[in-house]
Amino acid sequence: VLVTGGLVWTGNLVRSRDPGFTAARDLLTGEVKKQRPPDNESFTVGMGHHRCYRNKATSRYLLLGRAGVEFIELESGKALPHHWVRGTCQYGIMPCNGLLYAPPHSCACYIRAKLSGFNALAPRRKAKRIKQAAPVDSRLERGPAYGHVVAVSPGAEQEDWPTYRHDAARSGSTKSTVPATLERKWQAQLGPAPIEPGRGPIADGLTSPVVTDGKVFVASVDTHTIHALDVNNGKTLWSYTAGGRVDSPPTIYKGLVLFGSADGWVYCLRASDGKLVWRFRAAPEERRVVAYGQLESVWPVHGSV
Repeated sequence: VLVTGGLVWTGNLVRSRDPGFTAARDLLTGEVKKQRPPDNESFTVGMGHHRCYRNKATSRYLLLGRAGVEFIELESGKALPHHWVRGTCQYGIMPCNGLLYAPPHSCACYIRAKLSGFNALAPRRKAKRIKQAAPVDSRLERGPAYGHVVAVSPGAEQEDWPTYRHDAARSGSTKSTVPATLERKWQAQLGPAPIEPGRGPIADGLTSPVVTDGKVFVASVDTHTIHALDVNNGKTLWSYTAGGRVDSPPTIYKGLVLFGSADGWVYCLRASDGKLVWRFRAAPEERRVVAYGQLESVWPVHGSV
């Protein structure tokens, strides 16, 4: 029994051959106000039995749980089946906030049609053209260090490693010489262990480092943080936290620290103290998805800038 819009929907819905909710009665009198054909006349049910959770209703739809989520439009009685989406045992799915929430589950019934993970599904958006030439100022945020950066000339090339794999060509090499036997000079602990060890953009939690002007720069991926360390002793000089994962080391150029983030922004910091110079939203608009347990932009800025 489902009650919505002043009507009581009743029906038989246990096995695949059962008709489903076919009649709606007046809540006060029991008089039949609406009828619709059996489900199996409208769509292929796909399973021999109902799923292990109850059906639900909104002001516009009945949400059945035959094989996935079957939307029955109350106004027309039209069936809109979707076998890919299903809920977890007992709880099922939850229609709320204009979304359909489908929690994780271990269901193996009809496993060939299955959407995994924790999902919040929305209606299809109306066709919308994203402005490709949005005003720069609307996407550019100036920080406290904007206009207050003293350009630092790059150091000797053989002593610096200012970007991922050394240079823009990603040569991964340097003319600097190193002794045949190396000894550890210092070691620093930065941030917690990764959220999902062995999974995600960086399995061990830290990016590779870059080195220039007496500083070591490295990103802690899951904590969204850039750390600047003293190259001589490993002590933290400053840290800056962005709005999303940072999966690559920053690029250091003339006193600036540049990097992209999974929140869809490109960041520029002052290398001397980590103050924000500016950040630019590379993503065309603010939209979010969940990836490896965290929110990020639909258009994340991956890789070294």
